[in-house]
Amino acid sequence: MIENYFKIALRSLRKQKFYALINVFGLSLGLACCLLIALYVADDLSYDRFHPDSDRMYRVRHKFMVSGQESDMADVAPALAQGIRENISQVAQAIRTEYSSPYIYRKGAELLGEQATIRSDPNFFQFFGYELLVGDPATVLASPRSIVLTKSVADAYFGKVENADIDQHPALGQALISEGEDFTVTGIAEDPPINSHLDFGIIMSNVALERVKNGEGFWLPAGYLTYVILQEGTNPESLKAEFLAMEKAYEWPQMTERLGVPLATLEAQQDYLGHYLVPISDIHLVTEGNMKYVYIFSVIGLFMLLIACINYTNLATARSTQRAKEVGIRKALGTSRIRLIGQFLSESVLMTLLAMLLALGITEIFRIPFGRLTDKALTLSVLQEPIWLVFILLLTLLVSLLAGLYPAFYLSLFKPSEVLKGQLGRVKSGSFRKGLVVFQFCVSATLIVCSILVYQQLLFMHAKDVGFSKENVLLLPNTHTLGNREVFREILLQNAQIEAVSFSSTAPGDAFDAFTTYQKLGSEDKYQAKRLAADADFLEAYELQLLEGRNLKKEPGEMKEALLNEEAANQLGTDQVVGSVVETFWGGKFEIVGIVKDFNFEHLQSSIMPLIIHHNRDGEFNYYTSVRIKGRDISETISFIESVWRKHNQEAQFSYSFLDRKFNDLFKTEQRMSVAVVTFTGLIIFIACIGLFGLITYVAEQRTKEIGIRKVLGASVKDVVLLLSDSFARLVFWSFLLAIPLAYVLIQQWLGTFAYRISVEVWPFAIAGIILFFLAITTVSYQSIRAARANPVEALKNE
Repeated sequence: MIENYFKIALRSLRKQKFYALINVFGLSLGLACCLLIALYVADDLSYDRFHPDSDRMYRVRHKFMVSGQESDMADVAPALAQGIRENISQVAQAIRTEYSSPYIYRKGAELLGEQATIRSDPNFFQFFGYELLVGDPATVLASPRSIVLTKSVADAYFGKVENADIDQHPALGQALISEGEDFTVTGIAEDPPINSHLDFGIIMSNVALERVKNGEGFWLPAGYLTYVILQEGTNPESLKAEFLAMEKAYEWPQMTERLGVPLATLEAQQDYLGHYLVPISDIHLVTEGNMKYVYIFSVIGLFMLLIACINYTNLATARSTQRAKEVGIRKALGTSRIRLIGQFLSESVLMTLLAMLLALGITEIFRIPFGRLTDKALTLSVLQEPIWLVFILLLTLLVSLLAGLYPAFYLSLFKPSEVLKGQLGRVKSGSFRKGLVVFQFCVSATLIVCSILVYQQLLFMHAKDVGFSKENVLLLPNTHTLGNREVFREILLQNAQIEAVSFSSTAPGDAFDAFTTYQKLGSEDKYQAKRLAADADFLEAYELQLLEGRNLKKEPGEMKEALLNEEAANQLGTDQVVGSVVETFWGGKFEIVGIVKDFNFEHLQSSIMPLIIHHNRDGEFNYYTSVRIKGRDISETISFIESVWRKHNQEAQFSYSFLDRKFNDLFKTEQRMSVAVVTFTGLIIFIACIGLFGLITYVAEQRTKEIGIRKVLGASVKDVVLLLSDSFARLVFWSFLLAIPLAYVLIQQWLGTFAYRISVEVWPFAIAGIILFFLAITTVSYQSIRAARANPVEALKNE
């Protein structure tokens, strides 16, 4: 019986090639987009799930408040990991690491360049699931100044070796030099998976790290990360009391003494502030903000499938009169309704199977471009896994049911007595079809509006005055490796194309994770601010505006000097900020010599924070050299800077970046995702228009004789086009009206993630409406004009 179903279904598809082509093509596009989105979502959801204990693994975050300002960060105290081991029995393991940072390595006199390096406690490979190819996980990092290289780094530094001979890798036992210290290679690890939030080329033991030893009793955030693995069956929420007891014993005294936080304030906020645990699988998705794109793409993929299924449903029900006699005859011959439903569902399954095969080919073609767009290495090899094969089969079945179930039930309702008497028409599906068309174009209009406003927000961020000059500034990292920075500066300034040279701890667009508390000397009030170590040329290099006072001196006296931005100056709440002396968190005293206009030194999703720019007399924090050039002969100027760098720096290779490009890279994720959303929006509109084209084609065929009569009676082409287009134009109009509030709510939620954002105006909605009407009316008019121009004699000669 089933075989007979598919034979009849195949015969029906052959008879209606045009509609079969429209349905298969529309479904295949929807399925291909769904598969691409599924690959993207699966990759994002797989982050950090390869660790053996990932279901019990957490990263500790710290939430605290100083002077009414809340800080929620992954940075924790160096003493926290050991404190957890000693005080919280529900924790099976704990580890302390530092952020992945670029370290410069040398092999003897040979400069090897930078590698992403993580300093960690010795139990790194016992804690995490990264594969250690050579070495004992328990001891490989136990010795002072021991390091583990990834396979790719070991091959690059000491020569490529096949995995079968990895135990004899020439890197083992060799010495590498970094930060003036000798390190010994004690092991080789597999490269970290791409779906890991930790990225590294080298793991370095922190056993002999002086600042770690000095920080054993330090309980305030200081740039360390702490991870824990809980005992089986432990609820992380149940550890709140243990963390609170530890904070009261160790952290609160230091917060009161060093940060000036009253004990009463800590008591009042103890239920809200403190340490808490974040599942390691949530770091990429929630903490790093990628979950919103998982939701966005998942919804788009669902809409894509629904619109493709709606096309099939609309065309199937619209063609009902052509199948009515077939149904009537089959019922008259004794065919049950269940068998008729099975027959029509078999057509849907066959159509979907053909579409899925075509979709797999389309997915393979666009897999690499889509991966580049979303910065992911997507591969179809995952489809060989059983779970993906099950997913494809279930998706095929689901689409078959979504697309074919209503037409099957609708067509099987026809009564043979009415059909064979020519009295068909009592069962109506027109309203249902109209509702589906409205849904299609409502989704399309919503996405058009959102795409326009997303693009407008990105343009706004690029064009916004950030308070400093981004153009023609070169950033040179690794300034701390320069032998004599002042001589380097003087030589550069001899070039007529170079206007300013400044040394600083960081630069706009880079991480501003250093913070401090400060208070006016003699005052009890303490405030929190970001801090930046720089020299007197920083203002000139970035063309910052000095509002009050003077700049830092080239050569300061005994008292260190500092500048405040407006936010920091306003915190002090006094008119006599300039000339006052502030004391900072780490005990240094600075004279405030000037106030600079606020500037956006971080992502525009964040508002401007209070900032202290303090003179770094010892130069220990200098990492960036900022070079302002005139913008002419840029290549020659860069070559000149490189030659001077190589002459004065034997410790680090020359590298540079343009500040404006680096700052714009802050919006790279939003840019990539907006392009992807616009692309999928275009495809959704295209699929909707394909369905509309098929529907108007069928309507025109059904009304061929009516059109012929109207033309004989004097109707013009314009009259016929308006006749056929009017109902569809009204449907598109209602779709657009429904889309307006939906698009407004969605875009307001997205814009809410930015501290600086556009105001939603009327014109994006007007443009979206024009685009939608143009595409819909163009699609309808093409077929309407063809029908209107047809010879009426051909339509009426059989009457």
